[in-house]
Amino acid sequence: MRGVRIAGTAILVLGLALVGQAALQDGGADEMQKKWMEYMLPGKVHQEMAGMVGKWKIESEFWMDPALPPEKGTSTSTIESTLGGRYFIERMQGMMMGMPTEGMGVSGYDNARKIYHATWFDTWGTGVTQMDGTRKGDTITYAGNTTDAAQGGSVPMRMVMKTIDDDHFTLEMFMKGPDGQEFRNMKLSYARETAQ
Repeated sequence: MRGVRIAGTAILVLGLALVGQAALQDGGADEMQKKWMEYMLPGKVHQEMAGMVGKWKIESEFWMDPALPPEKGTSTSTIESTLGGRYFIERMQGMMMGMPTEGMGVSGYDNARKIYHATWFDTWGTGVTQMDGTRKGDTITYAGNTTDAAQGGSVPMRMVMKTIDDDHFTLEMFMKGPDGQEFRNMKLSYARETAQ
C-alpha cells in the first residue's frame, strides 16, 4: 500500500512539473499561478457552506416501497470545517429503520469545475456514494451513483438539499426502483441543536 501511495505522489509531482514547464515555455507562468490560486483558495461558496457548521438533530423518513408509509427515526449530526475551510466533514449517529446507524460524509465546492461535491459512507453498507451538484436558489441538486445490494450493483441516485433558514435544511434522496421508476426513498429534516 505504501508503494502505491509513493508512486501516486510521484506521478502527481511529475504531472505538475510538466504542466509548469509547459506554462513557463509559453510565457504563461503568471496566468498559471493565478488559476492555481483561484482553484486552491476557499471562496464565497465555501463561506456560505460554513454556515452549516454545528450540531444538528435529524428526523428521518425512509420508504422501501413508495406505496407504504415511511419508517421513521432520529439521529444527530455534527458538521465541522477542515483544511482551512475547503471541506466540511459530517459525522452522524442515531437510529434509522430500527437499527443503530453511523455515517460520515465529506462535502465541498470545486472552484475550477464550478460544482458542489459530496461523498458519503455509513454502516448501512461497505461502499461509497459520490455525487456532484449544482445550485439554483436555495436548493442544491446532486447526482451520482450508490450501491444497491438488492439490485446487485451500482445504481444512479439523486439528492436534493434545500435550505429553509439558517437553522433548518432538508435532504431528500431519490432512487430508481426495480421497475425503473424513480421514487423518493429518504428524507432527512435537520434542525440546529442551538438556534443562532
